[in-house]
Amino acid sequence: SANNDGTFDSLRLDAVPHARYAPLRRLEVYGELPFSYAEREDPANFTIVSNNVTGIGDAFSQLSFEGFSGEDWKILYNLDGVFPTGKHPYRHRVPLGGGHFAAALGQTAMTVIDPVVLFTHLGYQHTFPRRFAVGSVAPGRDIRFRFGGALALNPRVQTTLHVTGDIV
Repeated sequence: SANNDGTFDSLRLDAVPHARYAPLRRLEVYGELPFSYAEREDPANFTIVSNNVTGIGDAFSQLSFEGFSGEDWKILYNLDGVFPTGKHPYRHRVPLGGGHFAAALGQTAMTVIDPVVLFTHLGYQHTFPRRFAVGSVAPGRDIRFRFGGALALNPRVQTTLHVTGDIV
């Protein structure tokens, strides 16, 4: 991702290794630990200073259970967790993580219209408060939604387009 607000630039590159395991037919465990490079320009003493960092971002895990399904549709229930393993913004100039633990519950519905998969997700996330050098920070709760589609070009290549939002 890249951003230029007219004065300052920021850039972030993420490589996200992940693992998926299904111990049961209707249960799946997923995890990811991003490796990131980020740089950001900041003002300092009437000049612009570029800061950069490389490291691990926040870890993410998900437990999914297939509640209902038909021939070409599924409804999944998700339990997500975010773990603050990345450099947080309360001590580091260029953060790689948010600095907070978070837990989320959600429901995902998907249907297949070959070769397209359409999906929608609705969930609730609670981000837990923590004490930092700047004081106690309590981000709170939000409702999350996502909808979109995936196009399978062949069994190994797919492309996904989705819209994501939060209502805090």
